Amino acid sequence: MILTSWASDNQSFYEAAGKALAEKPIFMRTITEGRNPKQQKLYDRVNTNLRSKSAFGFSAHGYDGLMLYVSAVKQAGSTDGAKVRAALEDLKTPYDGLMKTYNKPFSATVREGLGAADYKWARWKDGQLLPYGDDVIKSLAAADYKK
Repeated sequence: MILTSWASDNQSFYEAAGKALAEKPIFMRTITEGRNPKQQKLYDRVNTNLRSKSAFGFSAHGYDGLMLYVSAVKQAGSTDGAKVRAALEDLKTPYDGLMKTYNKPFSATVREGLGAADYKWARWKDGQLLPYGDDVIKSLAAADYKK
């Protein structure tokens, strides 16, 4: 196996590299073909508009991002930037999203809503992005990942 970046999870990588080469790298991503029911519901709504199935993760991230913004606007009672930022930094109500339940995902110093635990090891197999695991991957602990 070869460890690669996010670029390898794009359908264009699979097409350019060809099946034999594209199936060698492993990488991390948030969504694979093993979508949860909420992800599948959104996928069923948007898949005909996607140029590539591998682009679905961007739709899911955007959806959760927008819904977190909506939550902050409701909490702030305003669309004023400073008020929305303050609400985002202290969301009172968890948002049960597509990727996870976001329970106070942001603060004045934490700007990433997703962390190491939200990513999955994946690889291409027969034209699909599938979860990947081997003994080495299974042996990794949370401390082995950048947080």
